[in-house]
Amino acid sequence: MSTKPPIIIVSGKSPLSGFGGGYSTFARNLGKTLTILGFPVYIIALGDTEARKKTDFGTIVTVNTSLLSFNVTALPGLPWFSYKFALAIRTIMAQYPSVKPILWGIGPWGLAASFLKIFFRDRIVHINSYFTTTKHEWSRSLKALSIQDYGLLVHVKFFVIYHTIVRLLTLLERVVLLTSDTIVTNYQSTERILMQQFHIPKNKFIRTPFPIEAYIRSNKKVPRVAPVHLPKQYILYLSRHDPRKGVNILLHAARILIDRGGMIPLLIGGTGELYLAHQRLSNKLGLDRWVTFMGFIPDATQLMGHATIFCLPTFEEGAGALIINEAMSYKLPIVTTSCDGIVEDIKNETSGLLVPMGNPQALARALERLIHSPSLRQKLSRNAYAQYKHTNNQIKIKEDIYRVLQKSGAI
Repeated sequence: MSTKPPIIIVSGKSPLSGFGGGYSTFARNLGKTLTILGFPVYIIALGDTEARKKTDFGTIVTVNTSLLSFNVTALPGLPWFSYKFALAIRTIMAQYPSVKPILWGIGPWGLAASFLKIFFRDRIVHINSYFTTTKHEWSRSLKALSIQDYGLLVHVKFFVIYHTIVRLLTLLERVVLLTSDTIVTNYQSTERILMQQFHIPKNKFIRTPFPIEAYIRSNKKVPRVAPVHLPKQYILYLSRHDPRKGVNILLHAARILIDRGGMIPLLIGGTGELYLAHQRLSNKLGLDRWVTFMGFIPDATQLMGHATIFCLPTFEEGAGALIINEAMSYKLPIVTTSCDGIVEDIKNETSGLLVPMGNPQALARALERLIHSPSLRQKLSRNAYAQYKHTNNQIKIKEDIYRVLQKSGAI
């Protein structure tokens, strides 16, 4: 058995699941780095059964949550899920009685670590990575929900959740942040959000590069759309279908470009709660000839590798956007918004084009510029890739993770 302490990452969603998004991707990449550094790594996640699976980025420990549907109760079920996670963590801790375990929470899923920190105090180390807050995410989601595009019922649903469940989660997030020995961020924007909302002292933060590595996902529960023949040129959107991602803004921008006679095909990948609503909006705007909804994409290599332009008209990220960093790694010219940490990755007119949030006219103008200017596309993609290579330095990432562990008193 390793003489190094175990590092138990609490990610909520499993890196082996197609539903994971940023948290599970971060858990996978963090686990891989820690494994290379010689630590025994465990990743605690939700699942349909109690199981363990060894991978090259740690042992995935799934906790049975069949009594509650995760997709329905992810937010209100956080205390119950965290209690179940804490029990699973105790089992792992029992395997290492002579060392101080390191619990590494991701976002509010660190609540399980907080439960144990309250009882075990100095006998465990609690590190927590944070990207945004529930309040920040949902307030921007409400702002993005156009009643004209989505209808009153959807808006009312999100309004009620924001003023009930989100308030409860904000209290729980405060517990997570207060019990953490160290809060790890990847962007200055996240630190500003946390300091403004929770008055966290600046010396509690430590900032590291965002570890990025795209990988093939599996999701048997989501039907896949039949493969399509890729057009010679196309705009690509690849992310969730939720209010804060601004898909409706992109669809309105597409309508503007069509009316100007300057549109190229738009491929929209990803799934989410508003997937069908976006299909209906596309139909309503008369975009069927130009827009293809591709559903769940397990492997985006081909889509990203051949795209002409990548577009993410997001309203909220808190930190940067993982998918923006992936687009940079594919040397794609990017159009996105001047939102949160995105401006720390993308410099307007240098490594991408930034437009105001919620402005389809500005988005259409930026896309039109890139469609008609191969030289501008080349310049932006070249600079974006250079920025990505500078940030995603594996040696520096390993050094910074060691720095986090030292600051937290873990090693």
